[in-house]
Parts: sequence; structure tokens; C-alpha cells
Amino acid sequence: MAFFIVISLILHVISFFCITLLYMKRGEMKRIEQEQKRSATELEEAMAAYLLELQEEHHNLIKSLKKSRENNTKKPNRTEFNAVSKPEDLSDLLPAFQMQEDTVEIYLSKLKIEELEGEQLRKTVYFLHDRGLTSEEIAKHLHRGDAEIRLFLQFRQENRI
Repeated sequence: MAFFIVISLILHVISFFCITLLYMKRGEMKRIEQEQKRSATELEEAMAAYLLELQEEHHNLIKSLKKSRENNTKKPNRTEFNAVSKPEDLSDLLPAFQMQEDTVEIYLSKLKIEELEGEQLRKTVYFLHDRGLTSEEIAKHLHRGDAEIRLFLQFRQENRI
């Protein structure tokens, strides 16, 4: 009978040890779960801040495009019109005329893509789009983002309406 009591005590000690281990594991799992929730919350906040910043940049780009569009679409007065019609001033219009006759490949080979900025970039995007290239193809050729090219084209479409 004493033998069974000793075995019972040993089994009780082992069971208490197992229960203690399980309780410690449960506490550790709760701690990890809380840490993951905190990390997820921080990630959501960071993404929200990034999206707000991206949205602000988007609006600033649209404003600057509209401003540059307004600056470039001012109506010429009579003296400006007469100055352009003089033969010596027609040399300024020659590159634009040649650009329209070039094929897309020749135009792209002559283009210094790294130096394209502002109005020159906008005109290049419009030229390539008028030649039948999609926004993805234009973005690939100009080493720009597809969203930026689509924004240029969307802005152009809005101004045509």
C-alpha cells in the first residue's frame, strides 16, 4: 500500500509540473499575441500616414500641373502673334514640326530621358500617347511610374472636356 501512495505522490508532482509548464506557455502566448496586435496597430498607423502623404503629394502635383497649364495657355497678344510670324522666329517652331514627323523610335533615341522635367516631360508624354502608346509603355520608355503617366493623361483629358 505504501508503494501505491509513493507512486501516487510522484504522479501528482509530475502533473503539477506539467500544469505549471502549460500555464507558463499560455502566458507567453498571450504576451506574443499582444505584441503582434501592437505591431499590427503601428503598421496600420504608418500605412495611414504614408497614404496621407501620398495623397498630399498627388494633390500638389495636380495643382502644379494646373498652374503650369494656366501659365502655358495664356492668350498671346497681337505683338506676340506678329513676332512669331516673322521668318527669323520660325526656327523655334522647327523642332516641334520635326518631332511630329519622326517615328516614336527615332524620337525616343534622340531624347535625353534623364533630363526630362516639367513641361518637356508633359509634352513628351502627350506626343507618345498621341502616337498610340499606352501609359505602361510610355512609363517604361521614360523610366517613370505608370501612375505618374496616367496622371498626366488624366489631367489632359480633364482639360479637353
